[in-house]
Amino acid sequence: IGMWLKPSELQPYRTARFVLTGNDGEVTNVVLGNVGQPEWHRVLANIPDSLNHPVRLNSVEFFDHDPDDTHGSFLIDDIHVVNSLGETFILEDFEGNLTWFPRTVDPISPDRISAIYEDVYRGRRAGLFSFSRNTDLYVRGFYQNPTGGPVPVVGNTFFTNDTGTKPDA
Repeated sequence: IGMWLKPSELQPYRTARFVLTGNDGEVTNVVLGNVGQPEWHRVLANIPDSLNHPVRLNSVEFFDHDPDDTHGSFLIDDIHVVNSLGETFILEDFEGNLTWFPRTVDPISPDRISAIYEDVYRGRRAGLFSFSRNTDLYVRGFYQNPTGGPVPVVGNTFFTNDTGTKPDA
């Protein structure tokens, strides 16, 4: 599993990783390696054999090894998997509707994920992840909302009466 990545500047103290979930609910981090040079390059890692298939990509994260690291941005394109026959399957190319959300690290200076038309690796658009200086325990990144919208909530009659919400059933 991997992606094409282009940092805005040399970032030797930052590591890219994916958070994956196996079919049985097991969650694991897969480290792709250092972010590296400010040019398009591919970062790859093997999906652990211990994860039951199918495997879901939960989030793309960047770990800061230097707590004094500053703000910046990454261009990201063609998040993909390569099967045992060497065939590549694109999971995200940033060409359609954006289904990713940045982790909330600093509400005053929030991180952002967007699609841009300039300086793409392949296709018409690439993802642009821009981030502030702050991190959540040295981690920043973006994730896919598993519900595709509002988070379901379980509440009793008192809760629905107090909040003015209507139960679905």
